[in-house]
Amino acid sequence: MQTIPDVNCGNQEQEPADLDRVVGPTSSPATKFRILGPIPCGQSQTAYRARDAAGRMVVLQKIRPTRDAASATEVLEGELDRYRTVEHVNLVSLYETQREDDALLISTEFVDGANLQGHLNRGQRFSVPKAVRIMLSIAEAVGTLHEAGLIHRAIRPATIMLTPYGRAKLQLPQFAVPASDDESWTGLATDVQSMEYMAPEHLESRAAADEKSDIYSLGATLCALITGAAPFAATDHADSLERKLHRRFTDPAALIPGLSAEIAILIRRSLDPDPQLRPSSVAAFVDGLQTALEGLGGYTLLEEIGSGNSAVLYRARSPQGQVVALKVLRDEASADERRLTRFYQEAKLALHIDHPQVIRVLEVGEEHGKHFIAMEHVEGENLARWTMRHQRLSEASALRIIEQIAEAVSHLHRQGIVHRDVNPANILIDRQGRAVLSDLGLSKRTDFDLGLTAVGTGLGTAVFAAPELFFDAKNAQANADIYGLGATLYSMLTGRRPFSTATLREMLLAKRRGSYSDPHDVCPSLTWQTTLLIRKAMRPVPARRPADDDFLKYVRICREACRIASRPAVRTHVLPHDTPSVWHVAFQSAEGTSCRTTATTEQVRRLVASGKLGLQTQVATREDGPYLPLHRIPGLCCPQGDFGEEGSKASAPFLATVLKRIPLPWKSLRRRSGAARPPQGSSPSGSKHTIERSYAAVVTVALVVVFGSLLSLV
Repeated sequence: MQTIPDVNCGNQEQEPADLDRVVGPTSSPATKFRILGPIPCGQSQTAYRARDAAGRMVVLQKIRPTRDAASATEVLEGELDRYRTVEHVNLVSLYETQREDDALLISTEFVDGANLQGHLNRGQRFSVPKAVRIMLSIAEAVGTLHEAGLIHRAIRPATIMLTPYGRAKLQLPQFAVPASDDESWTGLATDVQSMEYMAPEHLESRAAADEKSDIYSLGATLCALITGAAPFAATDHADSLERKLHRRFTDPAALIPGLSAEIAILIRRSLDPDPQLRPSSVAAFVDGLQTALEGLGGYTLLEEIGSGNSAVLYRARSPQGQVVALKVLRDEASADERRLTRFYQEAKLALHIDHPQVIRVLEVGEEHGKHFIAMEHVEGENLARWTMRHQRLSEASALRIIEQIAEAVSHLHRQGIVHRDVNPANILIDRQGRAVLSDLGLSKRTDFDLGLTAVGTGLGTAVFAAPELFFDAKNAQANADIYGLGATLYSMLTGRRPFSTATLREMLLAKRRGSYSDPHDVCPSLTWQTTLLIRKAMRPVPARRPADDDFLKYVRICREACRIASRPAVRTHVLPHDTPSVWHVAFQSAEGTSCRTTATTEQVRRLVASGKLGLQTQVATREDGPYLPLHRIPGLCCPQGDFGEEGSKASAPFLATVLKRIPLPWKSLRRRSGAARPPQGSSPSGSKHTIERSYAAVVTVALVVVFGSLLSLV
């Protein structure tokens, strides 16, 4: 009687097979198999090609447990019986199991072909589409095993056969692995090549392998097929474990130009040493492969350009050839019904938003279980990265950007949308300097989980969030976005975040108190107008913050003040002798209405210096005109003496515009003092003292109004 040598199947020490005892056209009476020859299948394993009683070509293997033979054999028989019930076209079929003493003789399907390791040994790497198709079929087969409660534990190129017709077949799993940790890999004759594809937790303990370990092996095998080599080229067990724990492998995207972003990300996630960070299941791994093979909703993924807790952002190409940004919801976010519902509610609403400063949403959909949003792609970078490179922005640049974003936020509010997450990371700057608001909270939970004891975690967006968002985000009003605008402006101008606390609890308390470093203390060159704008926007009480229109109005006033402050020093121009002493002044009030008054030359100069009159003001020598721009009259827009940087900063009080709302009684004061308008070209000396008394009264009134306004605002 011919004897079939024992073949290791994952749970016993291996012994080299004695081929001389089995070679030849003899038969085993016990099993009625005709042995045709050996099939090398590992470092020291041997299986045998044979024919069964029906003339079917099969592979024979003998499995002999080495630990507690009676119980281990029963476990082995139970797993084999379960495997026999699993049917999948990409799994090698198990035909028959027979017990011989304390061993099991099994016959399996014979696959006419070569394993994938042979292709790699010959330097033949696979094209990306072919490798993806192979691994897609193998992953589906592994998923069927997992549904039956079986773990494969041995997925690698050497255990995947490829038929001449291109069908991939996964060989039998490792069976009857001990359930305790007392049997490690130390001292076993497992080859290093096999260990290259094992998960680190599997290397640390043979009993620790689970579904996530098979996902790791699937990712490692996919990487090997695409790049032509195993991702971790180790010399021994310890070296292999160390490399895997520290992720010391070359990113496949660096080796294969043009590699799909989805494939590169799938490999990186699958090879994460932390099992919890790998794809949640084999089904999720399969979805990733299908997306890479077929695209998502007709979009071809080009590269990853950003990621967050809820979604991954890709640069993609639409079916029409347009480059777009594709935001794909993560599996864990898709599994949360509340987050998924909100995703679609706000996404559909965003489809109707049309504003040049808001990212356009093109399409919302789902395919292969993946939920996605196709959006306008902006060539540039977000404001957070831009400021990281430039430290801080000039006041003029920051105000220009915040004005654009404030216009976008105001448009959203008119559409009934509260952004809730205005911060530098969600502001994109394109190559032309246009600022665009992105991420309309489409995949964001509105009920914050505080985690108050966590140190240094979750503070990125929270720094710019209004304090009320931490307690009742669902009912947040438009003024929550005003707070975000103010905090973003603070960050742009100072180069730092307004709050730098160690914990979320401390930061929240600071927000409620409004205790942060004053922007003027951090950056003394700021105008007072901009400083007070930030203070108003970041008030802890929502009702005390400016409304949308007021905020925009204040931003434009700040931009005007910034332009005046940045003008170079100008020497006083001497007016001609025939210049009239009283001017007719036309200007626009804060409410946008046209106003007219009269003032002396000195009064006009002082009003310009105080910020009450801007350079758009027009003046005339006669009431019926003609009116000329103020800056066209030499010397009229400058007070006596130098009007340099210090003079410009004298216009600092933020609400100089309050003076525009108060009609100054130039005419009435002059009439009460008995001053008559001198004829054009006459000498003003006759009414000199009268005009000076009128001017003193007006200045007194103006000072009282200015100081009263500042006290009420601060």
